[in-house]
Amino acid sequence: MLRTIADFLALWKNESESTLKVFNAMTDASLAQSIAHDHRTLGREAWHITITVREMMERTGLHVAGPGDTDPVPASAKAIAATYEKSAKSLADAVAKEWTDASLNESDDMYGAKWQRAQTALSLVLHQPHH
Repeated sequence: MLRTIADFLALWKNESESTLKVFNAMTDASLAQSIAHDHRTLGREAWHITITVREMMERTGLHVAGPGDTDPVPASAKAIAATYEKSAKSLADAVAKEWTDASLNESDDMYGAKWQRAQTALSLVLHQPHH
């Protein structure tokens, strides 16, 4: 469980840097590769991870830079990585500026249920290695 903003920021830094390393290893050609039969391509999966940073955290009231749900998957691996990097930094900056340790105990409507912000923040972190 996340107890402080510092806990989240340290965890987010590590996980977002790891995710960015994977994204930077992708090539434009690899974006079309399927992960498994009848599943997303690598490009679509990376874009899903990128979109989720803004989408999930805006449900908590944070304003995070990033693409929207309907934005098309870029054809460039570098564009996906750069967009993810911008969103990851924007999230860290917003949390550091707008939340306090007490904010982690506040609840928001998340997909039809009430989640404490600590749960939402941890879910976002875990969402990346899940994919």
